[in-house]
Amino acid sequence: MLLLLNSTKTQDFEHPIVSRNSTKARFLGEVNTLVSYLQTYSEESLQTLMKISPKIAKEVYKQYLQFEDSPPQIPTANQRQAIFSYTGAVFLGLNPASFSEEELLFAQKYMHIISGLYGLLKPLDLIQPYRLDMNTPLITNKGNNLYAFWDKDLTAAVNSADADLIINLTSLEFSKVLQKKLLRVSLITPVFKEKAADGSVKTIPMHTKTARGLFARYAVKHMITIPKDLQNFNLAHYVFSEEHSSEEEWIFIRPEQKLLL
Repeated sequence: MLLLLNSTKTQDFEHPIVSRNSTKARFLGEVNTLVSYLQTYSEESLQTLMKISPKIAKEVYKQYLQFEDSPPQIPTANQRQAIFSYTGAVFLGLNPASFSEEELLFAQKYMHIISGLYGLLKPLDLIQPYRLDMNTPLITNKGNNLYAFWDKDLTAAVNSADADLIINLTSLEFSKVLQKKLLRVSLITPVFKEKAADGSVKTIPMHTKTARGLFARYAVKHMITIPKDLQNFNLAHYVFSEEHSSEEEWIFIRPEQKLLL
């Protein structure tokens, strides 16, 4: 079993380093290739490419200008483990700072993170500050966007992982990079919904993002290796609905507007 998450735009490289354990990212050659393309862009062209504000473009330009192609393989002020670097809603739900060293090693074995720049990361892989959404239309020698750059490599990497089932906790933007027809492993997507007082059921994107992190945290904290045991997930009042679920989608429903954390 493999838990598959995705990176987030927001990152933290300022707080104290939580763990000294670290590993080397798998696709550093490809990372340097993408960085070399991005280093040819001006602040203005990065703003257009990424559809970001001038202020953010200035910061992104600086990040790629200072990007090291061969950084020391230890946590530093400018490089830390992926699981502690991302700070979006998914990782707020995951709350990796609460993990013990044993739980971190479990996550390292059973969790991967899809990234627009790094391709596929293990939780303890070191990364540098960056911004690069998977849907960025960056033209490279492989095609007109990052999907063309990464699809073959990431599909092969997932196929080669020691897993017979993928628990897909990624957004559509990231899961699209996998060539579904070429995957040799089964894929299950947990879906998180809210039930209103009138009985209607809906998905709230921000709650969904946090719930994905909570789901992954539940798996790590309980060190679950049997997929069916994940159906017992009950954080933030979610309950598995067998009635609404299928083999490809597991539906979890909770009363609307319960607190997530």
